[in-house]
Amino acid sequence: TPPLVVKASSRPTGGGKSLCFQVPALVIQASEDPVVHPNGSKELYEKLGSRDKELVVVSSERHGIIRGEGSESVFAQVVDFLDSRL
Repeated sequence: TPPLVVKASSRPTGGGKSLCFQVPALVIQASEDPVVHPNGSKELYEKLGSRDKELVVVSSERHGIIRGEGSESVFAQVVDFLDSRL
């Protein structure tokens, strides 16, 4: 399974426009996604209004990170995120 490149948790500090989400949010992105630029996920993460949010960047050159090589790691991140909040 590919290693995580980045895993960050944060609480918004204000400033800028935030999305009106007040529920836990998990954003997972491939580091070298050929379809969605990783900066887009970082921007989404930063704009999420939720105080409980995580950004996970998985080392991968694929867009479809929930299928094939490394998908177990992605699903484990989702399960861990959900388990820690239930």
